[in-house]
Amino acid sequence: LSTISVSKYIGDNFTVQVGGSVNQIKKWGQDNNNPSLEVDDLAYYAVDGNVRYHFASLLNSSKIDPAIGIGGGYTWLEESNNAALPDNFSNDDGDLGTVGVGTGNVTAGLNFWISENLAINAASTYKHVFEDAYGAQHFQHSLGVVFTFGGKDTDGDGIYDDQDECPETPGLAEFNGCPDTDSDGIEDRKDDCPNVAGTAEFNGCP
Repeated sequence: LSTISVSKYIGDNFTVQVGGSVNQIKKWGQDNNNPSLEVDDLAYYAVDGNVRYHFASLLNSSKIDPAIGIGGGYTWLEESNNAALPDNFSNDDGDLGTVGVGTGNVTAGLNFWISENLAINAASTYKHVFEDAYGAQHFQHSLGVVFTFGGKDTDGDGIYDDQDECPETPGLAEFNGCPDTDSDGIEDRKDDCPNVAGTAEFNGCP
């Protein structure tokens, strides 16, 4: 387990997310003198936050949920097992050791929902380092699982507001949270006689 995050839905297909990462790097892409630099378990730590926009509702899909996000964070690299950082890196004291740098992040990800509360997630984040002396531009990729919990249910019908098309009126899951008062199988907003059971051919009237 190398990455963990918590997200909150804030409405209109947007979520906010904060998270942290703990990793070990065995290969550094390159430095000024070496196009393929190997390191010995270089410790990598990061704390990041972002705002994401989800496209599931635009795709009218309950399974496929792509998203893009933008945010920022802070990343640290630390010597581990006597591994040295690349030659052009130094901390504020000029010594090799732990270095940290702020990053600007752009993320693209995909949730594949297995059930209402469980999804497989794949994501890639480009991290732009603002100080070359303390870090390198890089990508961070992740593959994991998503669990959803909590939520606001204004009308108490068991369907959270973000999925409820009638959030202030108790309804049925089969009608996305909207009611069928006369139980004739035609939801009230499409029923010309919502209080009297009828048939579809007469738009819900008897």
